[in-house]
Amino acid sequence: MNKLIKISEASKKYNISARTLRYYEEVGLLKSIRNKESNYRMYDQYNMKKLEQILLFRNMQFSLQEISVLLTYKDNEKMMKIFLQKLKEINESIEQLTNFKDILNSVIKISKEIGIENINICNLLREQIYINKKNEGMIYMKNSIITVEFGTGIVPMVDPNQNGTVIDRIKSMRSLIENRMSKQIPLIRLKDNEEMKEFQYRIFIKDRVVFDGCLSNIGYGSKEDEIIRDIENVIIKNISEIDESSCED
Repeated sequence: MNKLIKISEASKKYNISARTLRYYEEVGLLKSIRNKESNYRMYDQYNMKKLEQILLFRNMQFSLQEISVLLTYKDNEKMMKIFLQKLKEINESIEQLTNFKDILNSVIKISKEIGIENINICNLLREQIYINKKNEGMIYMKNSIITVEFGTGIVPMVDPNQNGTVIDRIKSMRSLIENRMSKQIPLIRLKDNEEMKEFQYRIFIKDRVVFDGCLSNIGYGSKEDEIIRDIENVIIKNISEIDESSCED
């Protein structure tokens, strides 16, 4: 015998509101039966099974539109295509959330280093969002004023995915200079160059090379110190040109 279950009973059983169940009916995912004697709307076993499937897919973050398609498929291969697409979307969401986490960590770290009273939180957050768009500072930045090019041996120090801390240290250094000199320092573009020597690096102001160095004879821990010190010195020595270029842009 096909047992009928009241909507209120289904609501209690699966801890879901009757309003949500009615909405599932409105969009065609479920179909209730009207009891002529009591006038109650009820679900048969087929629709109770469908409800369980709907809730299962909802727990996996599938949209109602996706669920509507999944419920019509009897072919596992077709269902698998939707699963693969959902996996891709989840991975993209994880990447985005990881990026947001990195941005907040950077803001908090810089705030602790230079003092919360010395920074503009909104400006700092805006900067971190921009510089963290893709692979931190190793991104294309139109009309870059300050650029650092480096050989492949320096990449691990710059890449956060390889536990490199150069980018975070550059952010802190820029903020310190801004507060010390009361000037806004433009974002610094970081760019690897396979044609350069392994531990060679160059610092550009616009298209002009203002520093060309090499870290081959320096210990790993000191290499980062050397790069940060050289970038800081270049900025301070060329602050007038940097200011003028920033105004032009």
